[in-house]
Amino acid sequence: MKQFAIISFVLIIGSIIISSFFFIGEDVVKVNTKAFIEELIINEYSPSLTAAENEEIKRFFQSFNENQLPHPLIEGVEIHEYDVFTPPTENEEFLQYISVKTDAVEGNVVDTDINFEYILYNLETGSPEEIYFGKIIVRSYDAEFDTKELIYVGPMAKQK
Repeated sequence: MKQFAIISFVLIIGSIIISSFFFIGEDVVKVNTKAFIEELIINEYSPSLTAAENEEIKRFFQSFNENQLPHPLIEGVEIHEYDVFTPPTENEEFLQYISVKTDAVEGNVVDTDINFEYILYNLETGSPEEIYFGKIIVRSYDAEFDTKELIYVGPMAKQK
C-alpha cells in the first residue's frame, strides 16, 4: 500500500510538471499589446492606425499637458491585466499605473482597454489628493494584434 501511495504521488507530481510546460511561454497578444502601448507612448501615434485615429491619440496625450501631468513612462514599466494589482511607477510626484483589460467580442475579435491612472498622494495623511484617469480602447481582429482600429479614446481627466 505504501509503494502504491509513493508511485501515485510521483506520477501526480510528474504530470503536474509536464503539463505546466504547455502553459509556459509568452502570450503573443500581450507582447504585441505592450509593443503597441510603447509605440503610442514614445511616438504619440501608430503607423498601424489611420490619420484620424492618430489625431485622437495626439489629443489623448495633449490631455496630459492640459492637466499638468508628466508624460507616461514606459521603459521598465510592468503592464498587467486589469484584475491583477499593478505595481505603481513613480513619475515625478505621481504614482502612474498602466493596465490592460481584454474582452473577447466574437471569434478572434478582441477589445483591449488600455487604462492610464495617475494618483497624487498627500505625504502627511497618505490619502490620495488627486486622481486622473484616461482610457484607450482598441479592437483587434487577429491574435497577433496586427489588424486593429481605435474604438474609444477617453482623455486624462481629474476624478478627484
